[in-house]
Amino acid sequence: MKSTTRISRTTAEMALLAKYWAALLLLVSAVVIGGRNLFVHPARIPFVATLVIAGLFCLTAAEVRAEAKILRYRRFLVWKQIPYDEICECRSSLLPGFGYIGLAYFLAPFGRLYFVIARPAFTGNPEELVANINARRAGTVVSERQTDDGASGDNATNRAIRLCTLTAFIGVIYGFLLPIYFPRQIGPASWEGFPPWVALLMGLYQRAMTWPWAVGTMMVFMLIILQKHFENRAWILAWVCGVLLGSMLTKLLS
Repeated sequence: MKSTTRISRTTAEMALLAKYWAALLLLVSAVVIGGRNLFVHPARIPFVATLVIAGLFCLTAAEVRAEAKILRYRRFLVWKQIPYDEICECRSSLLPGFGYIGLAYFLAPFGRLYFVIARPAFTGNPEELVANINARRAGTVVSERQTDDGASGDNATNRAIRLCTLTAFIGVIYGFLLPIYFPRQIGPASWEGFPPWVALLMGLYQRAMTWPWAVGTMMVFMLIILQKHFENRAWILAWVCGVLLGSMLTKLLS
């Protein structure tokens, strides 16, 4: 049997981005748009429902590891396993960054196992993960890339991800509490008397930090975090994302 070299698993940083951050943005957006008067404006319901379903889809997507005899996957904390002979098909999904595995039985909540195949820039073709699984199903010998599966790289990446996650959580708390205890310090500032270019720049800045533009700001920051592989002080941007999210939640609940 011919031996090939392919990517063998979901990368941890892409799982964090595609699962938790994307789900958080979608679900928070659904809550903010729906608000307290959702049924007063029923035209919003289909849009809000779409955001909720998309958020749940991202949240329930899995990380996978294609091993020699079995496929391991986890949606949250516990790794589970599927023998390759139980897999009916494995393909890339129509949704960018995701693949799916069809089984002989229904797998809640969407019937198939959807998993993250997206890769950081310049670190491999996401289609290789699907090809890896299909090759193992066919009995082809697949060698794993050391750069993709090295333990030392895993530890460094996991530490960077944990740091960004922690600082983002701290940012959420900070952004949630700041408007409650210091409401006067976060009101819109007046730039009267300043040069027009200063007022323009600061107006754009304030708009980028408030709903709904803040969602776009968070997405840009998360792309930068991903490009940095959660390193090189990416935790600062993660903290800002958390602050923006906490501020939006406060406005929603106020």
